[in-house]
Amino acid sequence: MHRMVRRNDATSTSLRIAFVVPGYATGSEGLWAIPALSDHIRCLASQHEVRVFALRYPAARAPWLLDGARIRTFAGGDARGIESGRLLARALAGITLELRSWRPHVVHGLWADEPGAIAAAAGRMLRVPSVVSLMGGEPCRLEDIGYGGLLGRRNRLLLSYSLRTASVVTTGSDYLAALIRPRLHGRTAARMPLGVDTALFQPAPQRGREAGAPHRAAGARLLCVASLTPVKDPLLALRSLSLLRDDQPRVHLDVVGDGPLRPELALVAERLGVAGMLTMHGAISRAELPARYRAADLLVQSSRHESQGMTVLEAAACGCPAVGTAVGILPELPGARVTPPGDAGALAEAVRALLQDAGARAAAGEAACTFVRSGLDVEQTTAAGIALYRRLLAAAPGRYNTTSL
Repeated sequence: MHRMVRRNDATSTSLRIAFVVPGYATGSEGLWAIPALSDHIRCLASQHEVRVFALRYPAARAPWLLDGARIRTFAGGDARGIESGRLLARALAGITLELRSWRPHVVHGLWADEPGAIAAAAGRMLRVPSVVSLMGGEPCRLEDIGYGGLLGRRNRLLLSYSLRTASVVTTGSDYLAALIRPRLHGRTAARMPLGVDTALFQPAPQRGREAGAPHRAAGARLLCVASLTPVKDPLLALRSLSLLRDDQPRVHLDVVGDGPLRPELALVAERLGVAGMLTMHGAISRAELPARYRAADLLVQSSRHESQGMTVLEAAACGCPAVGTAVGILPELPGARVTPPGDAGALAEAVRALLQDAGARAAAGEAACTFVRSGLDVEQTTAAGIALYRRLLAAAPGRYNTTSL
């Protein structure tokens, strides 16, 4: 039986960490946690006590164990309006009741709207530190595609409360930190990215084609890994591909991912005359991704917004350089070529420049790989997160009540 450690000082070997998330389940439960988050929880739970509170997904059931953590869901599903308010009230009551007896060292909300507001409120009520991490489109307002947390009054209020109340606000990229800075009223967001499982995502002993990836006689291979949704803007990748057609006729774009834009992509490819230069593979298993990255000459990011951009880091860990829009963590990647979102001409030119310079492409891939492995491995990022928790507790030992909840 797992022994529950009851140490309460900031330098304890084991911490008790409560997470609040929109959903958390994998496998037979569906997929309600991004894989990098599951890696993070699994790594944390190997040394610390972790509980995860999922506000919306999956469906209600008794608490269960996953990735070494105890998971509890409030099964809010797609509740909106008054029902979403009732969900948040029910979740806050349930979480604080459980945490009073468990006595966490920190409450951490992942996504700064609903989870962040609940985590910040619970931390305030229980007098323990709270951390809120921006993980998606919370600080965005892209009206033409209906994307971003700033579009709705309710989400704006939740975000404002989270940022104002949390002990610490974190981001996973400099880009996201710059977006949220005007709303922090003088505070500085801490850096706390999710890390890459470098045991899974690693370079091949010798770069080149490998089993599991499609083979072609010659020509450069571009790879786009993303959900086919407007914020990922896969149509931009197609438009840039069409601009490469005349001087790079043998280039091929592999698109991995699925979503509502897939039928439109097929139609646009035909209209632009690049259908023969494109293969849409749909969703594939995570285990298949490393082979795709290793077989690609370049990863192409076409997104209009990324909070961090795990595909960029996974590709980098496999030695694949990246070209793409200046969002998320891509601008920080050594050797990456970045372009303005929505600019097909600039993206095509950046791709062309690296395709025509094998030496620069190899150097970019090597530098990106070193960058990830020297600080963005999941074990390293998890350790950095724990260090942040400990600094928070140690900075004001009289402020937080972790002994008498």
